[in-house]
Amino acid sequence: MSSTTHQEFNKTVTDYATSATATHYENLMCKKPSGCNVGKSTPQEDVYASEVEGFTKRDLQKKRCVLPIGHVGRCSCNLKKFFKKDSAHDKTTGKIDTSVFSTTGNDEYAYKNRASRCYQNTFTAEEERSIRDKKIKKKCGIPLKEYSTPNAMSDCYLDWIVYLWCTIGVEVNTECPNYEAIVSMLTLHKQFIINHFASLNRSVFDSEGNTICCVTRKQMTIQDFVVDRINISDSDVQFGHIRSSSDNCLTIKGMNTVVMCRRGNLIIGERLFTENVWLNELRAILIPYETK
Repeated sequence: MSSTTHQEFNKTVTDYATSATATHYENLMCKKPSGCNVGKSTPQEDVYASEVEGFTKRDLQKKRCVLPIGHVGRCSCNLKKFFKKDSAHDKTTGKIDTSVFSTTGNDEYAYKNRASRCYQNTFTAEEERSIRDKKIKKKCGIPLKEYSTPNAMSDCYLDWIVYLWCTIGVEVNTECPNYEAIVSMLTLHKQFIINHFASLNRSVFDSEGNTICCVTRKQMTIQDFVVDRINISDSDVQFGHIRSSSDNCLTIKGMNTVVMCRRGNLIIGERLFTENVWLNELRAILIPYETK
């Protein structure tokens, strides 16, 4: 087992949990355990997972409440009731839930398909290959690079709720419980996001406070969130990472994902949004075409 890789990854989990960024979220959200356990492995899955040399099972965890501190009523691990109840808004909030809390699709020969990001069994790419068998779908683990903790996922989720809240065409339910407290929480967090990216000479909102693709600077609309898998569009919203998924680093956390449209994601590729490499490459491409 790549114990060093797991140790490196786990250190980034601890580092994030004790960071000033994480403290900011702790001061906004309730964060009490909410709902039932998630990511629980079965005995048979553990048998398959134990084929990985040095396999260690992670602790069972619960999602966290994302309502404001001091909220009234029961805890909740989502803010769906804050938004208008209709097909477009339901699809949009569902897309955010899936992107934040679930892993990507897999063929299930070793990695599970669309599992919880805090599933107990995690494998590096090398470990997955070591137990992969095309004769049986073991579906007994998730990629280490896609793992996250309930606290870090809650932080990432709040980022996306702010992005959605500031998207053109999105409507809220002013009658939802804790409405004013939620608006206050989102307002404070939006300013935190603005300040964070301004310090890096980047923007994720336009001058009017609307959510934009951080690469192309296109204003995003609710229809851009409602992705049609058959009729794809350059403006389709995608889950853009700043630091890409890696077996060495926690990436599903606060301030590491941004709104990118399909075209913007294609342009930036694996470059870091917060560094100038991608911008310099674009400038170099334009030089031969500039009017003299």
